[in-house]
Amino acid sequence: MLAGPVLADDDTVTVCQDGSCDRGTIQAGINNADPGDRVVVSDGTYTEQITIDKSIALVGNATIEAPEALEGDEDGRSNLVTVVGGDTEAKIAGFTITGPVDGLDSGIQIKDGAFALVEDNAILAIRDDPISGAQHGVGVTVGPMWTDAGTPGEAVVTDNVIQDFQKSAVTVGLDGSQATITGNDIACSGDDATDTIAQDAIRVWQAASADIVSNTVTDCFQTIDDAARGVGVHLSNGVHDTTIVDNKFEGAQTAILGFNLDAALMNVKIAENTIDAGADGDGGVYLAGTAYGLTIEDNIVTGQDSLGVFVGPDTSYVDAPDSEDVRVTDNLFADNDAPALWVRQSAPNVDAHFNEFDGNELGVLNTDDDAIDAAHNWWGSPAGPTLLEATSDVTGDAIEGPVAFAPFCLDSDCTANEPVHESPAPHAAVPPVAVPPAGP
Repeated sequence: MLAGPVLADDDTVTVCQDGSCDRGTIQAGINNADPGDRVVVSDGTYTEQITIDKSIALVGNATIEAPEALEGDEDGRSNLVTVVGGDTEAKIAGFTITGPVDGLDSGIQIKDGAFALVEDNAILAIRDDPISGAQHGVGVTVGPMWTDAGTPGEAVVTDNVIQDFQKSAVTVGLDGSQATITGNDIACSGDDATDTIAQDAIRVWQAASADIVSNTVTDCFQTIDDAARGVGVHLSNGVHDTTIVDNKFEGAQTAILGFNLDAALMNVKIAENTIDAGADGDGGVYLAGTAYGLTIEDNIVTGQDSLGVFVGPDTSYVDAPDSEDVRVTDNLFADNDAPALWVRQSAPNVDAHFNEFDGNELGVLNTDDDAIDAAHNWWGSPAGPTLLEATSDVTGDAIEGPVAFAPFCLDSDCTANEPVHESPAPHAAVPPVAVPPAGP
């Protein structure tokens, strides 16, 4: 994970609105500070856009509010706070940063090689007024927005409340951009945006990397059409060396989406997350494209309507190469009204071991021609899985397609040393079935 900046705190510049401080606006306070200084902002509402281009700590218990008429920066982006400069290491803590106003791109954007620690803020209503389908309105943007034309940034985004945004709470984009996103309370707009825009709570894209740890993500769903999805964490276009660990997802149509248009995901770990669909979710982890080095382990996946974990590529990527080195281990799949694990392609390169399948419509669905290695799992019964095509006897969770399910565990405390049945031949293949839409 990235560490926060070390600032000397040499001097303090004070900002307040009653004339008793060093400066009366936040931007004037920043301009008056030297690298290493603290700019301390007193209570009040400051209607301004600010730029931080030096290593300072900007702290306070104040509100930074969008003006009615926004000004774009040199890249044409209209942000409330912009952090720039390759030598800049800034801290932004304690503020309420809020819109709404039409054309608002980001609450905070970090770019041009700058680093920022964004801590303990409330970042609210970063959106048009009213919310629209325009693809802007991001709480914190690290790097450029939605294009590879720009410069990378680095950030630690921690312990913030980010709500009522238009497109995303946090985005990390461009090769060289990286972020640690941890301990945040993120709420998509739910009913307020459901028929307007498909939101991604966190998006990492265009060969960036991130550590996404211990966040709470709720209410990411939409009803615009069947092709779009509200997403908890969206990875796309060559994201690499990224971890998604110990997060709680509730009510996301797809909790974690890998949707790579032109480059494979590489070295991604998804672990120890709780993925509860709630009333509106229909997908846990959906890998629409190709991945090299994907680990899905120790997650709890419950209540999904269309799938628990899907390993593609899906029908959007019919010519995509197979994924490689995919491990699905030690997960709990329970009470999903759908396949808990669905493998469409790349089955020989997927290992699924030491998982608990219990109370799912299907334990494993494999629509590849080749078998998936799914030995050493608990299927909800000491008699093993139900073989839908071979018998009408119901034992544990059902399997469909070529699944090498044995030897299998005899109880839910499944370890490598548990007694197991002898291995039969892999279960027979079934014809491919329709794959649900991949996402935005």
